[in-house]
Amino acid sequence: MHFQTKILLCVLFFVSGTLYAQNDSTKTLNQTFFVSAGLSAPVGDYATTNTNGGFAKNGFCLTGLYKIKFYKNIEFAGAYHFLNNKLNTNKLADINSATATEQTNNNVSFTNATAGTWNVHSLTAGIGTGMNVNSKLNIYGNIQGGVLFLRNPLIETLIVIDKVSYSSRVYATWNSSLALAANLGFIYKITQNTGFVLNISSLNSNVKGYNLKIADFGNNSYNYNTYKFSQKVSSLNFTLGLSTHF
Repeated sequence: MHFQTKILLCVLFFVSGTLYAQNDSTKTLNQTFFVSAGLSAPVGDYATTNTNGGFAKNGFCLTGLYKIKFYKNIEFAGAYHFLNNKLNTNKLADINSATATEQTNNNVSFTNATAGTWNVHSLTAGIGTGMNVNSKLNIYGNIQGGVLFLRNPLIETLIVIDKVSYSSRVYATWNSSLALAANLGFIYKITQNTGFVLNISSLNSNVKGYNLKIADFGNNSYNYNTYKFSQKVSSLNFTLGLSTHF
């Protein structure tokens, strides 16, 4: 499915849900929008530090969420998530050193790795529920599906074996896949139209078979190759923010 098609499906889902709620004159509209920021905690393969892992470290999460009640406690919700996670370059360098030693049967005298960050953008929409515990506190939860855009980090590694330097560069590339998200949150009203938000979310995707571009330099040689690559993205996110209600 093309990028444009995935985005269009998300937009249509979001708009149709909003129009349905606004056109139903028998129900009182109860809408909330918030922006929050906080911690992205990678889990699973995204955080694993092995040859199949993402080496992702704790990073930054930005969340924007809109929800509207359209029948009793049933709500339509749409969300945007942005994740930014650095790589565990120390672990990456150690694995490169161990792999080179195993393949060449020579001792590695020096190894180093530098890297950019994983960048994740997601657009999702779905159904959930919300309820007022009292006049100040609202609790909500929802499950959403949509599209995720992933950019792998630019990675540069250097290995010295028997006084010969070998370097490798993994180029940053954008790819996309379907995504599943879940949100659980608490809104504490400050005034009639504003409040504080604590949002806990889970974002999951499996970006399969995209083209990963790698260049290798060393021993007076140069190789440039493209590999099919897959990366699972899973993150638990804890954010705080401000909400508005209308």
